[in-house]
Amino acid sequence: MDDQRYERSARACKACHASKMRCDLMTVGAPCTRCQRRGFSSCEPFPSRRGFQDQNGRAPKRQRKSPGPKEVDARGDGSKKHFNGESWEKIIDLVQKQKSSKIDKSTLIFLGESSPLYHLLNTQKERGHTALAGGTSTSEAVSELSEYLQLPKRPTLEALFQSYFETVHPFYPIINRVWFASLYRESKLPFLLSHAVCFAACFHCPMVTIESGGFGSRAEAKSYFYSRAKYIFDRDYERDKIVVIIACLLLSFWVGEPGDAWNSRAWVSLALTMAEDLGMHRTTARANMSTADKCQLRVLWWCLCSRDLITSCTLGRPPRVFFGRCNVEPLTERDLDFDTDPGEPIFAYRKEESAYYHAEASRLTLLMHDVVMPRLEPKGAGNTGYDNVQNQWNEFAKWKRNIPDQVNWDKHGNSMFALCLQIMYLHHTIYIFRPNSISDLSGDDQSLDKSLSAAAEIVLAANKLSMLSIARIPQDIFACLFMAMVVLALESKSSESNTSAGICATQLEICKHILSQAEGHWDHAVWIIKLFDRLKEPKQEDPQSEVKEFPGPLTPALDSYYSDFESSLADSFVPEANELYKIIFGN
Repeated sequence: MDDQRYERSARACKACHASKMRCDLMTVGAPCTRCQRRGFSSCEPFPSRRGFQDQNGRAPKRQRKSPGPKEVDARGDGSKKHFNGESWEKIIDLVQKQKSSKIDKSTLIFLGESSPLYHLLNTQKERGHTALAGGTSTSEAVSELSEYLQLPKRPTLEALFQSYFETVHPFYPIINRVWFASLYRESKLPFLLSHAVCFAACFHCPMVTIESGGFGSRAEAKSYFYSRAKYIFDRDYERDKIVVIIACLLLSFWVGEPGDAWNSRAWVSLALTMAEDLGMHRTTARANMSTADKCQLRVLWWCLCSRDLITSCTLGRPPRVFFGRCNVEPLTERDLDFDTDPGEPIFAYRKEESAYYHAEASRLTLLMHDVVMPRLEPKGAGNTGYDNVQNQWNEFAKWKRNIPDQVNWDKHGNSMFALCLQIMYLHHTIYIFRPNSISDLSGDDQSLDKSLSAAAEIVLAANKLSMLSIARIPQDIFACLFMAMVVLALESKSSESNTSAGICATQLEICKHILSQAEGHWDHAVWIIKLFDRLKEPKQEDPQSEVKEFPGPLTPALDSYYSDFESSLADSFVPEANELYKIIFGN
């Protein structure tokens, strides 16, 4: 047998170091053999903290041993990272070089006014958005773990992609489809994004697609893609921050258990924190970026804000965004022009009304923020008096009068975009007129009538949407339906009129029927149905028996809840301080 000797390099390149593979960079020169095989043009030595040593005079090489089984380090590189001051030095270097090239959105970083670097660089007339080197994707490193991160076979994968771009993307147009299609053809899609897209698609795709991937249920498919996306995320393999933010928004569809740290709010909050690090909350008018990148960042930011507001209202938490610190431009219909059609069915085709929908939804989000924030003051100390409520309602009425015809629900009653916009408007109307607590209720309170009327209209609009396609209804619209159900339940219990109570009970049954169809498409649907079924039952003499049989997450607050049903349900309108959410989410 020939005496085989392995020529091992004294230093590995960055790609081989990240993959924990042997490298022959110092022997054959750049690019190394592995980088040549994988088509990488950039092959740089990984910097060593021990310095470079000339090893030409070392002892004779040992005979190469037969390699044994190699285990993959489950921790990845993320567990071995240390702070390196060079990363911030690169910002100074980039500014001092005064490069005239445009900033790539994947290398974007934002220096806020309170940062010492802001004042230092202000002397060189560089502030706000700037570029930071090293923001490239490291999906090639993840490919070494392909046995754990395998995607479905091509037919199933393309079916999931098509479902995503047909159902999710129209209401969250956060991906540049031409860019996505190009990377897919070249088999270079980031693994994190691929799994996040497949995860979101599992909420809306046909069951035949789920079964073709070898999954027995939607829940199994969603758990499969979510766990793999989070695996990649936890190890910080993906270095393109825009990709990470997009993935976080899609992973916010994950409901999890009531006590889980990773839930919808956690993912949204993380995405917004990273977005602020990139300066998405500030104007990009002076940033040296391409128009398409500026538009995509604005669309991504406003989608995050809308998702933040809806999830905060649904779960009774304060919104993560405070618009007093933001001066980003409002969305316009032209901002969606960056998302052009790739021309293939699996990437779908954009509809004209989608641009109008998102422009109006961003304005509605801004108005709703002004409604929610005062109501988060402790013990209702916020400015929610009659005059302020009336001013808020006038702003909403003004917005409604100026809705473009393309998304006007009075003119296009069967348009998916128009109906979704109507439901969001009615949901926000409920928040304007809902009482702060049970003490605010009175028999002649006209504001309650407006809340009840808005809830009834939500039921009608949601019923239309369910008849068009239950699988295409966006996640946030189901949350609006939940708020309408709370209003109807309150009225059915407190109304002195049997007729009014009967109508509300009928509308509640319609809502439950819609949610029963949505099981699998919206993960909150199951426990909400059980919750309202339980609320219809008469009070039991033994509250402890109710705790044992309650279908959802339990806390001791259930006793007080059943002892004073109307007060607890009325307080469900008040984020942060209500027994209903304490019962449901265990907080």
